[in-house]
Amino acid sequence: MTENRRIHRLTIGTAQLGMAYGVANVTGKPSRAGALAVVDTALARGITAFDTAQDYGECESLLGDLWADLGELRTRGITVVTKLGRAVDVRDPSAVRRASAESARRLRRRPSAILLHHPQHVDAALDGSWSTLEWLGDVVEADAVGVSTYTPHQFAQAVDDPRVGVIQAPLNILDQRLIRTGLLSWAERRGKRVFIRSVFLQGLLVLSAAALPEHMVFARPFLQRVAGICADHGCEVKAAALAFALLNSRSAEVIIGCETPAQLAENVELVQSVDEFAPVVEDLRQLEIPPDRVLDPRQWTAGPSSSS
Repeated sequence: MTENRRIHRLTIGTAQLGMAYGVANVTGKPSRAGALAVVDTALARGITAFDTAQDYGECESLLGDLWADLGELRTRGITVVTKLGRAVDVRDPSAVRRASAESARRLRRRPSAILLHHPQHVDAALDGSWSTLEWLGDVVEADAVGVSTYTPHQFAQAVDDPRVGVIQAPLNILDQRLIRTGLLSWAERRGKRVFIRSVFLQGLLVLSAAALPEHMVFARPFLQRVAGICADHGCEVKAAALAFALLNSRSAEVIIGCETPAQLAENVELVQSVDEFAPVVEDLRQLEIPPDRVLDPRQWTAGPSSSS
């Protein structure tokens, strides 16, 4: 796989642009100028895919405004995936149609996909309790529909459901469940469009064990093991985390969030040398998978937001 193809597998996660997001975020939500610089840097580096959601603060409107500022020529080829908000009654086609139209209006473009976002919406749609997936593709202003999953069970249901074209799911050094079960390769073989999120586990992986907030000390031994393996290979955890996502999938698109253009540029540079990290990635694959309390940010008391 060429370096260019790997760069094109990157999608810019925009939660950080619309709100203060992530346990390791020390800069807060960037200014409008700062957000414009991030978007401009992404486009300059050949990244044209963005991920957002109705519940990411003002993010949809901000992105639409920024793309308008940059102009049609500069933003040609941009694609965006968005997700329905918690308050939308996803059992009601007319409510979903209105919410979808609002997203398209705020973004000033038709999304490439609209996803069910919140766990209760996803569960009810996938297990058939709600008929949402029967008509979702007919009412939204998007080219495809899908789900943002939180567990391997949801992911397996989504892969097996012909109505689901796009799946978003967490995968990272600590959360290797989709790899160990073979679910990720199965989804790729089935032709699903997969987005990997939580590559840095909402920033947890880039924190030193000593810098953990008091309410999250339960994660310390797992971070120490990761740090030890990376130290043995002479590499930073952040670099290993991005390489882990890219080298463990063939075609999945990898969502990376950033608060500054410098962070984004650093990630792109890492992608260009990702093969150098194959040995550390192989050793990291031998780690014990932690309990859900570590893997699921919804269980981090006083931690980040409950969904991503």
